[in-house]
Amino acid sequence: MINQFICVSSDSGNIPAINVALFRLENNIWALNKGTRHKGKFSTGSKIVIYTAGTRYNSRKFIGKATVRDIVEFNRRHIKRYTKPTWTCTLPDLALELNDVIKFDNFVDIYTIKNDMDLFHDLKSNNWGSRLQGGVTLISKSDYKMIIKSSGKNYN
Repeated sequence: MINQFICVSSDSGNIPAINVALFRLENNIWALNKGTRHKGKFSTGSKIVIYTAGTRYNSRKFIGKATVRDIVEFNRRHIKRYTKPTWTCTLPDLALELNDVIKFDNFVDIYTIKNDMDLFHDLKSNNWGSRLQGGVTLISKSDYKMIIKSSGKNYN
């Protein structure tokens, strides 16, 4: 079964979430740290959308999508290829190697779609951000499609 996920990039020190996310997408890779939720549910072919959390420019937006090509242990090849600031505070345990990476032409502000998403449907409070904590959130196929459609293009 192919799962769909939101992968979250957060502000880290003086590095805005958007910078970290774009660097990772440009290099076809996404980091999974030791405490990342749902990391055991990824498989080849899993679909991800990228969300930038935080409070800086281009935060609280879905900025792109990709497909998981492989799941690999983070190793020396990755360390040589990337500098530590791009991984934020700690080096990851696993790396998702990506293909079919697309940066949306129009980023999707979460406020424009969150009330229609299955992910937030049963919330009893306005604390929707808690659903996105932990680095990765498993989402429904309909939420995945809604995010893609809201970007304004038919990215298949």
